[in-house]
Amino acid sequence: MSSDDFTLPNQDEQFSAVQLRERIAEQLLEEAKKAAAEERQKDEGLREAYDAFMARKLTDEDRARYRRMVESAVRQGLFEIELIRFPAEYLTDHGRRINNGASDWQVSLTGFAKSLHESFELFELGDRGFKFLARVLNYPKGYIGDIGLYVSWK
Repeated sequence: MSSDDFTLPNQDEQFSAVQLRERIAEQLLEEAKKAAAEERQKDEGLREAYDAFMARKLTDEDRARYRRMVESAVRQGLFEIELIRFPAEYLTDHGRRINNGASDWQVSLTGFAKSLHESFELFELGDRGFKFLARVLNYPKGYIGDIGLYVSWK
């Protein structure tokens, strides 16, 4: 609570210390309710994003977009593109396999990330020299944060 949020009663009013404490308690309660509502709204947004990620499957439009991304990267002289990034919490192990460089990191994929990997395998891109890679992109507060999935043609 900032000092700007609290005002004393008018000069003509008599008030007690108990009344002031009650007024402060009411203001703190209102601020707590507001913060809780904002947190619920944020949680709902995160839940919606998670649900959408889990339900999403790779479409023909996605494939066309990734193909354009590869073509653009080749014109720029690059050898890989980032397909997607997402929170490590979306993985079954919260990114530990990827972070530790485990050879079986793909088993932790879920949702759209799993769909991407299955498509990579289905079209046998690995047999044609492409690599499907995953990296931890950041460590907020020391924890595994976002994961990036890449296709490489090095």
